Amino acid sequence: YIEEFENNHSTAAGKGIAYPHSTSIEIESLTCILGVSKNGLDFNSPDGQLCHIILLSLSPRNDPEKHRKFITLFRSMISNSNIRTSILESNNSTNILNIINEWEEKELLMDDLE
Repeated sequence: YIEEFENNHSTAAGKGIAYPHSTSIEIESLTCILGVSKNGLDFNSPDGQLCHIILLSLSPRNDPEKHRKFITLFRSMISNSNIRTSILESNNSTNILNIINEWEEKELLMDDLE
């Protein structure tokens, strides 16, 4: 279903990012896979760039709000060019996880200060 959806409506957001997604009655919680392509993949991006960071997500059909909140949070993080560059320059998944965790900790701290 995701491939069919992509063929008709690209989920590329520009700046080398794509968000292919779908829903399912067979899962109970949001499930995501973050892929990083050094060479880039053609997702028919609106800015013509290849996609290097692809967040594939599958959410429960009965809870679309959780998916929207998650994507909004991810977009907030990935809009930071330093984060994008750090992820693209990472050599392994542990480094990428550390980048995401550090961003989350800073965001929680900022929320506490507001």
